[in-house]
Amino acid sequence: MWRGGLGLVAGAVLPFTLVAQQGGAKPRPPAGDTLRMSVSSESKADTGKTKAATDSAARAAFLADSLEKFKAGDTLRAPFARAESPRTTDIGAPYEWDRDQLMASGAQTLADLLDRVPGATGFRTAWLIDQQSSSYLGDFARMRVFVDGLPYAPSDRDGRGALDLTAIQLWAFEHCRVERAGEELRVYLRSWRYDKTIPQSRVDVFTGDQDANTFRGFFAQRFGPGLGVQAAGENLSLSNTRTGGDGSRRAGMVRLGWARGSWSVDITHQFADNNRNSQARLSTFTNLPALDAAASLGYARVAWGDPEQGTWVQAMAATEAFASLSSALNATTSDSNRVFDRRDAIYALQAGSEWNGLRLSGGMRWTSRSNIGYTSPQLRLSYDRRWVTMTAYAERATDQATSRADVSMRLLPRSWLAVAGSYGRMSVGNDSGQSIKGFGWRGELGIRVREELWLTGGVIGRDSAFLRAPARFDSTLTNALVPSAQGTFVGLRGRVYSDIFADVVATSWDKTGLYRPRYQTRTELFLQTRWLSRFPSGVFGLLMSVAHEYREPVAFVAGTTPLASTFSRSVNAKLEIRIMSGVVSYRILNLAGDQFTQIPGAQMVRSVSVYGIRWDFRN
Repeated sequence: MWRGGLGLVAGAVLPFTLVAQQGGAKPRPPAGDTLRMSVSSESKADTGKTKAATDSAARAAFLADSLEKFKAGDTLRAPFARAESPRTTDIGAPYEWDRDQLMASGAQTLADLLDRVPGATGFRTAWLIDQQSSSYLGDFARMRVFVDGLPYAPSDRDGRGALDLTAIQLWAFEHCRVERAGEELRVYLRSWRYDKTIPQSRVDVFTGDQDANTFRGFFAQRFGPGLGVQAAGENLSLSNTRTGGDGSRRAGMVRLGWARGSWSVDITHQFADNNRNSQARLSTFTNLPALDAAASLGYARVAWGDPEQGTWVQAMAATEAFASLSSALNATTSDSNRVFDRRDAIYALQAGSEWNGLRLSGGMRWTSRSNIGYTSPQLRLSYDRRWVTMTAYAERATDQATSRADVSMRLLPRSWLAVAGSYGRMSVGNDSGQSIKGFGWRGELGIRVREELWLTGGVIGRDSAFLRAPARFDSTLTNALVPSAQGTFVGLRGRVYSDIFADVVATSWDKTGLYRPRYQTRTELFLQTRWLSRFPSGVFGLLMSVAHEYREPVAFVAGTTPLASTFSRSVNAKLEIRIMSGVVSYRILNLAGDQFTQIPGAQMVRSVSVYGIRWDFRN
């Protein structure tokens, strides 16, 4: 097996740019030109034939050009509605990814993607099929995810605030943006949309170590006056008879909709069904329980306008559910056949408008759970100009007795200098029904090293907090009240030279604390090119990447017993080559084969390689 250490991600082929040509009127002869020439009858006949041929060729060219213009105009349809994505106050390249960048990032789940953000720490029990959650500032409750404007999995109460990020399939989305507020990290995901009458389909086939097989299929098409259908699905399976933790995952999305002009109506359903066997832990720990869980989100949406421009309104009715076997998340329950099924009905009304750089948006969510209704109003105000970007956000959620408010700002006093910061306050109810108030902050300074390369550094922190234990990993873990914490970070992101890029972040905390390492780094270098000097049509793409991740042991607590993971170090690499509409991919995880744990006692397997192809078709 190839072990060289390079690899990662293929550059997506950018669409071609078509430039229309416009012909000018033929010049008239000068008015004083009265010279005439005599033409014989034979010449007149030849001239008539030539003129007829010329006229015929001109008509054919005109018809062909008109047909192409008609087909091109008939291809596009008004896009389906998209959720609001807040303005970013990041310095340099923002923490956001479009559809091609998500596929090329090498991230298997959202937790892998968020490891690039200062202050965020992902936890996993395996490489491919596992349970994954992320904390921010050492707190799992400070990480929130919104899918098409709706909060993800609030009905998963057994996770105690630690979201199951395994159920979020990145291939189902076209855009991801991370908002780094002072008191929490908010992730906004927009599901995949399609706006052409030409059918599009894609097939992903991957295989690798431990009999890891992944199959994905995509299909989308728009019809007639604006109707459209989209469907996508994934089936992943893994076998590991030595330590367990293997299983399967089935996930998918379906959308039916209509869009015309500023109006859009769609019905969308997303689901993920995870089946994971019990995983052995080191001798002093009990095994990780099996997981048989299903999460789904379905909604109907009526929208007018676009959140990215002008005035817009959206109304949604949704159902969000999470179900699992009781033995998976609650070790104290003996009836392993009983199914916990928590289901929320959500109704949301959101609107906004933008004028001269000023954007105001807000809305209300009504949630029905066990015949009890809850409300959650939100309000956002932002302002964006060349040298200043500001955003303020406030929210009140009655179902969790939680309120949040924050303000973020970025200043560009010079083209090479940037200053950014955020401050936020939150109030969260604990297990006794008491309200615990706290705050968090971020301050950052950036210097432009090159045109697209920024060196940044700053501080992040929070005051004392009530931390909920990530019970989905171990039901014996307990909640804890912890003191304040402050960390410093440094980052380097952007184009280093030509087609070579860097994404580096290092975070150091003032002291050891729960659910965050004292010191954590992630370094990624990659080459991304389309080699246009050799392939000017853009039919070729290459991306090679190597990433090094390191973190010190992380503290956990079970009652009065302190627990800890081990030192964690992994080198991950990827190679992707695009030829026409096909992408050949090879990825290797934990290249050096180090053994470590991110959850106490749950030892990660040695290196795993995955390879396959993504192939797009447009008929």
